[in-house]
Amino acid sequence: MTTRIAAPDDADEIARIHVLTWRHAYRGLVPDEYLNALSTGERSAMWQQSIETGSVTVLVAEEEGAMCGWISIGPSRDADAGASTGEVWALYVRPTAWSRGVARSLWRAARDRLVADGMTTATLWVFADNPRARSAYEHLGWRLEPDSGKNFELGGKTMCEVRYRIKLP
Repeated sequence: MTTRIAAPDDADEIARIHVLTWRHAYRGLVPDEYLNALSTGERSAMWQQSIETGSVTVLVAEEEGAMCGWISIGPSRDADAGASTGEVWALYVRPTAWSRGVARSLWRAARDRLVADGMTTATLWVFADNPRARSAYEHLGWRLEPDSGKNFELGGKTMCEVRYRIKLP
């Protein structure tokens, strides 16, 4: 497995993995109508623009020339974050590649990038009702921030996210 910085022409595959993973991982958690309406085309355009403008750093993992996952990182978007706090904005692995070390490889590459950018801490947000992802993050050394939950509407349903934090080497 190799990791590299995404190029604009990776946007279509990043979008396919994004939508496929949402539909697989969040079925039963996120309303079906919302999941069914996800558009690979819209996400592809968004990712292409984000990569081209550098508004976020996206790293991709590949096995035998095929993309199997990606991670996006940047400065923390949280109002209470200091200048040396980075954030994992998103991390998605193709469901057929789950439990094969893809997320770990992506996180290591992202961590190195955040450290090189001067970050000393990183955060991420995850659905509170997503035990698979939460367990994976905890296995990688992330720790839940108590009382960090925040609610928002998604597809007509109230969702809750919780924040995790990790100190960077």
